[in-house]
Amino acid sequence: MEYAQAQTPFKVLYSFQGNPDGANPLAELLSDSAGNLYGTTQAGGEAGGGTIFKLSPDGTESILYSFGAGGDSPLAGLIADANGNFYGTTFSGGKKCGTGCGVVYKFAPDGSKTVLHAFVGKLDGKFPRGRLVFDSDGNLFGTTSEGGNGCPRNHDGCGTVFKIAPDGTETILYAFKGGSDGSAPSGALILDDAGNLYGTTDTTVFRLMQDGTETVLHKFTGGVTDGLGPIGSLLSDSDGNLFGVTDGGGTGCNGSGCGTVFKITPQGEESIVYSFQGGNDGSEPRAGLLRDANGNLYGTTSRGGGSGCQANAGCGTVFVVTPDGAETVLHTFAEKKDGRAPLAALASWRRGYLVGTTSAGGTRRRVDGTVFAVLPQE
Repeated sequence: MEYAQAQTPFKVLYSFQGNPDGANPLAELLSDSAGNLYGTTQAGGEAGGGTIFKLSPDGTESILYSFGAGGDSPLAGLIADANGNFYGTTFSGGKKCGTGCGVVYKFAPDGSKTVLHAFVGKLDGKFPRGRLVFDSDGNLFGTTSEGGNGCPRNHDGCGTVFKIAPDGTETILYAFKGGSDGSAPSGALILDDAGNLYGTTDTTVFRLMQDGTETVLHKFTGGVTDGLGPIGSLLSDSDGNLFGVTDGGGTGCNGSGCGTVFKITPQGEESIVYSFQGGNDGSEPRAGLLRDANGNLYGTTSRGGGSGCQANAGCGTVFVVTPDGAETVLHTFAEKKDGRAPLAALASWRRGYLVGTTSAGGTRRRVDGTVFAVLPQE
């Protein structure tokens, strides 16, 4: 495995400042044909419960919606339908569970928000963290990190996969048991042409048919030959291969594991594409990947990239891994300059740029995160 550094064009598009602006963006951005970017912040806004924001190409930010003081806390990004409606989840808010078990919501272009489903815990699921996905019939699919049944190690449940029909009817497709099938799914699901869903738990990559049949495609074991702690969303290519990251495992960090990029074939064979080495190379990737037409994989590490912040552990990096396993660090973050701890997947933007967010740091008086753009080298 090879490692290199590159000087790549990079710019901070926006630096958050808390109230009423929004703070701590954790999720992937969404762009429109005009180059506007849309996203969520986990905190900040007028009531402190997070925001939905719009960022124009010239860097002008607008708060489209501020979530309530009850602690809505959107951790997931947005998806959009053909009519310009946004759909997302909040980690809390809604019914029961103290400050709420979380909701699935719709946000219309006129600024109105509708709760499509409020989770109530137990069999229903609670605390959704990942982005939603649509099918061609307008059904929404997602996961909750807790709730469900049949989980002896956690009385609050080990998480669910759910479906919400266009009329708002919710169905629990699968409840994790916390054993060999894993628990606490947190990344977005992906959907294939046959309607099968793919995702990750704290220990596994799984496939779920819509009749509720679940198959574990790979269970991570850690050590130098495997990753540990799959996190973030999966990515699929045209051949049905799945790609993702683990925030532990692999050969780096003196054998304790700095995290990996992995590949799983349709036959369920897993291989490590790259093992992060820590230090300048980066460590602990915690977001999904983006793939270009040449098969290069782009992502972020939440730590590493030098010794400038986080008790000398580094502020994180933007990287690219080629199909043959060579990695290049495209950018290294510096906390008060351009942010730290990127936790969201990158997204394609205009003029070849990729855009992303850092969960903290930035150039404002408050260090509440940034939106950045990076231009990969050809």
